Amino acid sequence: MTTFLKKEEVFDLTDTKLLKEKIENSGYRFNWIAKNLNLTPYGLRKKVNGETEFKATEIVKFQEILKISNTERDKIFLSNLLKKWQHFKLKKRGWYMKNK
Repeated sequence: MTTFLKKEEVFDLTDTKLLKEKIENSGYRFNWIAKNLNLTPYGLRKKVNGETEFKATEIVKFQEILKISNTERDKIFLSNLLKKWQHFKLKKRGWYMKNK
């Protein structure tokens, strides 16, 4: 998992709050979504809560299941990254990338 760090700060890529909202509003049961993503409910819960990252193939499948637009997908899975990247470009000193 790739995280951006600064002085013990860990950065989550997924907008967990928006993702949970989309799942709740979808009308699908959490276990059904997990099964269709080829994940256990526990595995999906870890990804939704930001403990592990979604794979690109899971993001695409998630988009199909929840019928969300590319813009919504990007807000959920990339907006935090884009915000941090803008900050990174403005303030290069002190930031570094670490692969876990």
